[in-house]
Amino acid sequence: YSLKELIPMRAWKLLSKRPKFPLSAIPILHAILVIFRNLSFVAANLRPMTKELTVMGLLIDCLYLDNTELLLHSVFTLVNLAPVLDVTGQKILADKLFLDNATELQKLGWGGLKLAKQLDDTHQINVDRSVLWEGTRQYVVQIWHLFSALHYVIISPQTPRLVLLQAMDWIRELLEHNAPSNDLPSMHDIFRQIPHGMLQRLVDFLWIPRLGPDALDYINPVTNIVSRVSTLKLFMGYDATVDTDLRDRALEVIQQLLCLGLTIPSSPRLYNALIPCLTTKVGRNDAQTLVCSIYKELGKNKLHQDGLLYVQERMIGLASKDARIAQIVLGHLYPVVN
Repeated sequence: YSLKELIPMRAWKLLSKRPKFPLSAIPILHAILVIFRNLSFVAANLRPMTKELTVMGLLIDCLYLDNTELLLHSVFTLVNLAPVLDVTGQKILADKLFLDNATELQKLGWGGLKLAKQLDDTHQINVDRSVLWEGTRQYVVQIWHLFSALHYVIISPQTPRLVLLQAMDWIRELLEHNAPSNDLPSMHDIFRQIPHGMLQRLVDFLWIPRLGPDALDYINPVTNIVSRVSTLKLFMGYDATVDTDLRDRALEVIQQLLCLGLTIPSSPRLYNALIPCLTTKVGRNDAQTLVCSIYKELGKNKLHQDGLLYVQERMIGLASKDARIAQIVLGHLYPVVN
C-alpha cells in the first residue's frame, strides 16, 4: 500500500483504552466539557484547543463513556473544532513555526497569524516529510484516534439518538473542511477507507423507528409488562413511523461519501430504504434531491445496475399513483436507470 492508502486504513483501527473514571469525577468532567464547549464557539479558541494534546485526549476518552451528557458535550465541541482539525500536520506545523513562542522551532522564524493562516488550506508547506512528521507526530496520531472513536460512536447500539444526530453533523463538517495534499492522506482519503460495518450502520439509519412517547418504542417484557406499542401504530404510514431527522442526516452523509468515489456494496436494504424517501412529505425539503443524487452516484458503478433495474420497477408503480413522484422520476432518475 502507498502512504495515502496505509495511513487511512490504520486511522480507523487505532484503538484507545476505554477510560475508567470514578463516579466522583463525572461532575468534574461535566464541568470541564461544558467549558470546552463554550470556548469552542469562539473562533479564536479553536486553534489553541486543537494544539493541546490533553484537551483532544479528554474529548476522545469521553466518546467511549456511557454518559449521555458527557457524550453530547464532547461531540458538540468536536463539531465546532472540525474546521481546524488537520490530519496532515501542515496546520500545526504552521502554528509552531509562526505562532508558538515556546518551541524549539522558534529559531526558524516568527511570522504572525496572517502568514500562518495563509498556509492553512490554499498553500502547502514545502518541507521534507520527515521534518513535518517530527514536528507534528504526537498531534497527528491524536487526531487519528478521533476516527476510531467516531467508529465506536456510530456502530455502538447504546449510543443515544441525540449523540447520533450530532455525530452525523460532525462527519459532515469533517468532509466539508478538507485540506488536500499531494503526498499525505487528506480527510477525504481517510473517509474513502471507512469500515464496512460503519457504512452499513449509516444505511440502517435510513429507516429507524421514530423515538418518543408516540413511537414504536421497544419495551423489554422481562422488566416491564406494560407495552406502549399499540397495534394501531402498525397501520401508520412511513412518515409517521420513521425518524426523519436521523434519516435526512444519514442521506447527506452517504451522498457526500459517494461523491468522494466511495464504493458501496450492492444491498437490497439500501435500495428499499431509499425508495420511501422519495415519497416522504416530512423532514427536510431536499430529501428527494439527496436521494436522486445518491441514485446518480450509484448509477456510475456497474455493481448497482441490477439494483437500479429493481428500483425502476418500483418507481414505475409509485409514479403511476402520484404525479409528484412521477415528476421526480422523469426529471432525475429516468436518465440514471437508462
